[in-house]
Amino acid sequence: MKYENNKNKTFGIDNVLTVLAKKKHYISFFILLALFLLLFLFLKIDDSKQIEVQKGILNIESYDMEMKTPISLSGEWEFYWKQFLTNSDISEAEPDLLVKVPSTWNEYSLDGQRLSGDGYGTYRIHVKEGHLLGEVIGLRIQTFSSAYRLYVDDKLVAKNGNISNNVLEEVGEYKPQTVYFSAPSDEFDIIIQVSNYHYARGGFWSPMYIGSQSQIMRFDDSVIMKNMMVIGAFLIVAMFYISSFILMKENKANLYFGLLCLSSILAYDTAGQLLLTKAISGLSINTMIFIWYSSSIWSALLILLYMSTFYESSYSRIAVRVYMIIVIIIQTCYILIPPSTYTAFGRIANNVELFGLLVATAIAVMGVVTKKKSSGMNLISILIILIVVVHDVLYYTSLIHSSYGEIMYVGFFIFLLIQMLIKAINIKDYYENKNAAELKFLQAQIKPHFLYNALNAIISISREEHERSTNLLITFSNYLRGSFDFKSTDNETLLRKEIEHVNAYLEIEKARFEERIEFTVTLPVYLDYYIPVLVMQPIIENAIVHGLLPKPEGGKVELNIAEKDEYLEFSVKDNGIGMDSEIILKQQSDEFKNGIALANIDSRLRRLYGTGLRIVSEKMMGTEVLWRIPIIERGKN
Repeated sequence: MKYENNKNKTFGIDNVLTVLAKKKHYISFFILLALFLLLFLFLKIDDSKQIEVQKGILNIESYDMEMKTPISLSGEWEFYWKQFLTNSDISEAEPDLLVKVPSTWNEYSLDGQRLSGDGYGTYRIHVKEGHLLGEVIGLRIQTFSSAYRLYVDDKLVAKNGNISNNVLEEVGEYKPQTVYFSAPSDEFDIIIQVSNYHYARGGFWSPMYIGSQSQIMRFDDSVIMKNMMVIGAFLIVAMFYISSFILMKENKANLYFGLLCLSSILAYDTAGQLLLTKAISGLSINTMIFIWYSSSIWSALLILLYMSTFYESSYSRIAVRVYMIIVIIIQTCYILIPPSTYTAFGRIANNVELFGLLVATAIAVMGVVTKKKSSGMNLISILIILIVVVHDVLYYTSLIHSSYGEIMYVGFFIFLLIQMLIKAINIKDYYENKNAAELKFLQAQIKPHFLYNALNAIISISREEHERSTNLLITFSNYLRGSFDFKSTDNETLLRKEIEHVNAYLEIEKARFEERIEFTVTLPVYLDYYIPVLVMQPIIENAIVHGLLPKPEGGKVELNIAEKDEYLEFSVKDNGIGMDSEIILKQQSDEFKNGIALANIDSRLRRLYGTGLRIVSEKMMGTEVLWRIPIIERGKN
């Protein structure tokens, strides 16, 4: 740190750096936004030259199975409604429809009528591969609604739950899985028998991927790693925010955000890979659907509650109350009505969740308009969540077919990073305000009785020594100016000025106590070092008031300042009554509320330099207080 006054040299780069330093949290924010865009582009699921299933046939004879990405089995599948067909059956049957996969069969029309969510059917494609005979092939299978069996030709390769043409006999299950099989020939069929009596929409609603063993293993690892990364990040942040709330219960924003992270974990996991829920044995499909829908609606409410704590107004209070009533009504429906019924209104629930996000966005916009702190970053973060939620809702309901797949994890991750940045800024502001309050506290520690006694001493002297009393008034004025002339606890002053402040204080004390106080000082040659304000004088005052004055004869205080290596070393030593070091710190902070707290100074020094006061004391022999500060750079006054 230099204190040179050279405007010609510093106009260019220094001004730029000053502006950047003031806006450093915005720089961090735009870096995070750039990371979001890079992650979004980097984590695209499908290859740009993806092969599609056409008219029930997947031709991969010319496909390089060593490419990084596997093949998405998306496209036109043969569909047989209300039939469980095997390989031999299909050879003699005509498909009812060629359907777009992934999609729900509620979107299909047969004989001019839309299919119902309840029911069963068979999907089939014919694979032409030409060069994989005997090699291991993998399938990455997402969830179907709500039970299935998957065959390669006549071989059962995978299953979820128990399929049935009867609502009483079907056992639904959601369980993404990866399976491997040997290619039976150059051409083979993939046949999936699906039944659904647990959900309002049925069928093949998520993409499935095929590839070589190494492709699918890499893909599987990346999906699991991605999900664990998001879940782990949310869990760590949730623990941090909930712990912060436990320590500071007045800050409800911490509670809302911690609960939001936990509910987001459940919503994200149950809507995707079920890494957590499938690890809990005995969870039925109805329970998982309940957790999925409930956590989603509560996540929207918690985002709204969280945003409202930043920008409180009559509008935000009304919006929160109305939305909370809506959420309670919807949650009651989830409790009292079976999933096969309430999931039929899933799009209404999605719209309610989007409405909650829009209201939270409006509150954030109000924060920007009224120029609330961090409102811009809050607005961008909620917009990111809004965009990815809209995308994924449309994707999961098969209204769009995005080559990016789900992108909620990217949006959630960037949302977390932005909110943690906002939290860091708030913590920084808290400590800056706390530091300013500490210095105001030190400022207030100039004892009223000291001011009263000092003025009485000057008045008493003025009766006989007019010139001395005038000089003391000037000294007293300098002392007060030195005590109040600062802006923050981290503010620095020149050693020379601090010595002047100490001398002003001592002149007043000597006028009061005359021969009872003796003071000596040893200083370095160079006095233009920068040191923190209000450290020496309070310690010297403590030595006089609590060390020397209790002795009838008074005593001596020695101030020694020496330059050693890269440090300034300070020592304030008295031959007063002395006491134990721990007792000094405790009594100064707990009992002598009207005095200068050594514990406060020790805390400031530790925060600024990593080391605080060292106190050596012996009863009836005296006390020595030592500390040191690093010499960073010299300045010119």
